[in-house]
Amino acid sequence: MEALNIRKKSVQDTGWVKTILIENWGSEKIVLQGRILEPIELHGFIATMKKERVGLVTYLINPPLCEIITLNSLLSGIGIGTKLVNEVIKAALEKNCSKICVFTTNDNVDAFRFYQKVGFHLDKLIRNGVEPDRKIKSEIPMTSEHGIAIRDYLLFTMDIKQ
Repeated sequence: MEALNIRKKSVQDTGWVKTILIENWGSEKIVLQGRILEPIELHGFIATMKKERVGLVTYLINPPLCEIITLNSLLSGIGIGTKLVNEVIKAALEKNCSKICVFTTNDNVDAFRFYQKVGFHLDKLIRNGVEPDRKIKSEIPMTSEHGIAIRDYLLFTMDIKQ
């Protein structure tokens, strides 16, 4: 298997990041709990294999909390998401964070499995939390590709050691 490398997101990645955001999130903007976020402007890491970009994570740091905003792996089952999350943990520790959190929607069963596998705990269910955000960002679909109504947020958290 080819080596998987992780590096900081740079200005040279802007076009690619925009494409990933539009293809996977419907827009360059993320609306989360009433906040409008622009992942292009956030801290982030890029996963590469053979000089090709195969993954992206963006995050906010506001000590003592670090929040993952987006996570995309273009190849499944080879550890891209895990390596990206581990880089975020290192960055969070360097900035004196003690907790990492991430929100996902109720339809994203792959995210449930992944975040628990890498050490996050399901912390909170926010019933009907998506509806106010859909009023801000109409691109948020009503149902997932699996036919599940997208309506709730789930918050996953991980305590990290200093």
